[in-house]
Amino acid sequence: MPTRQSGAVVPHATVEDLRALARSDSRPSVSVYLTLEAAHPRNRQNAVRGRHAVELVESRLTDAGVSAPDAAARAAALEDAIVTEVGRLAHPARTLAVFLDGAVARARALETDGEDIVSVADRFVIRPLVRALHLQRRFLLLALSINRVELFEGNGGSLQRLEVAGLPSSLEAALGSDLTEPAVQYHSAGRGRAVFHGQGGAADARTTDIDRFHHVIMRALSEHVPANGRPLLVAADDQHEPLRAMAAQRYEVTERLAGSPFERTHDELRELARGLVAEVGERGRLAAHASYERAHKTGKTAGSRIEDVALAAVQGRIHRLWTNRTAALAGAVREDDGGVVPTRGDDDVLEALAGIVIGKGGEVWVVEPDEMPAPGSAVAELR
Repeated sequence: MPTRQSGAVVPHATVEDLRALARSDSRPSVSVYLTLEAAHPRNRQNAVRGRHAVELVESRLTDAGVSAPDAAARAAALEDAIVTEVGRLAHPARTLAVFLDGAVARARALETDGEDIVSVADRFVIRPLVRALHLQRRFLLLALSINRVELFEGNGGSLQRLEVAGLPSSLEAALGSDLTEPAVQYHSAGRGRAVFHGQGGAADARTTDIDRFHHVIMRALSEHVPANGRPLLVAADDQHEPLRAMAAQRYEVTERLAGSPFERTHDELRELARGLVAEVGERGRLAAHASYERAHKTGKTAGSRIEDVALAAVQGRIHRLWTNRTAALAGAVREDDGGVVPTRGDDDVLEALAGIVIGKGGEVWVVEPDEMPAPGSAVAELR
């Protein structure tokens, strides 16, 4: 797996995290979201709110039938996680999400603000996580020239270089003694493009070497850098366009950032990349709305009754579920027949639907009321 150059920080949420939480059979499931004030580790209000969340969790665990000693042990694990991870939360992350599976705590950093949440329920609270992944979508950026190769992970507020096993630092490092013979010499000129000197088949040698260079890069990415829902941007001149086509077989690939990336500042590169990723996100949103409209015309939607959505969810018939971010609906969904039933505690039907749909390979969107494709707290496009 790639590693970041900076010190240990709270990892950002990934699509894989979301799937693991949705498919978890941990009962009861504890979810805590804390939106933190500035100066995270030193702000006393953060400590007060964290302690309050721990007390609520311990009380609700006992209400859910967990023994007092077990509830105390789980609450202690939660408190340790909050205290430790608040100190590791790195800018621009503002929200700390902690999920307690038994006495094992898993923390994730979110870069979206929201209300504090404390939940002890049959399912983890994942809709804030879904929304954060849409709004602060992370991406991979491959900065590439003949003489330099770097991979970054970024989002709207940061861009961090990753160390990836097997990723060459240059064409020469990738090919070594296998550089095409006999006398093809390379140097970079003007915006990182390679100039080649040689006789006879120099042009063919250039093409061969660059193609092999691209294959070495793609082998390292394929073996060590899973997509995890992150699109890949390639920042390079046009001679590296074939690599972008190769990458599209494994990643969602955006338009190429033309020109040498190493002639841009770090901030310029981040802003250009963020703009392209935002365009990808907007195209995806418009395409999802259009897909819902087409499905609605053929009767392949559900939403007039929440019971219809629940039944379709447990039957694995939902392709895309939309939920209203501001809506809540107390209760649970029976997974045998899709029945919507009242429960005690923090169970929420919309959270249950989101978890069921993701667990069965469907897609979930959490949007503002005016962004819903149709009225209701939850509507679905069916398979």
